[in-house]
Amino acid sequence: MKQTSSVEIELDCKRVSTLFGTPENESDWQASFISREHLEGTPGQPGARALLKHMLGSNEVSITETIVERDLPDRCRVQYEMRWMSIDAVSHFEGLSNGRTRWTMHTRFACKGFMKFIAMIMPGVFRKTNLRVMAAFKVYAERKKQ
Repeated sequence: MKQTSSVEIELDCKRVSTLFGTPENESDWQASFISREHLEGTPGQPGARALLKHMLGSNEVSITETIVERDLPDRCRVQYEMRWMSIDAVSHFEGLSNGRTRWTMHTRFACKGFMKFIAMIMPGVFRKTNLRVMAAFKVYAERKKQ
């Protein structure tokens, strides 16, 4: 399943991509974030892998993150692997007038097992989750502007 989500942020593109590209900021804007453990490669650079822990409801979920491409402030591609799903997320950052930025994320979800069924009957859940994450980052970034 593929989808595209977009949000405008009241901050210049360079600052948005810097905040986005700094893993230490994750706990400041991702409510479900627990921890990050570097596994291999140069952190934040293509080929780097990390183990992320998030709380989804009452369950702790392990996610392996791989940086595929990093061409900030313009573009970043990251893959996430979980037991029941893999996600390929490509983020584009476009500078707009008045110092604003449009963040567009193209996401491909490859679901396994029961999650395939969920994706078929409730595809909107994935879009809502992406938009919720993007909105949380927008609030965080705009607060950092002040």
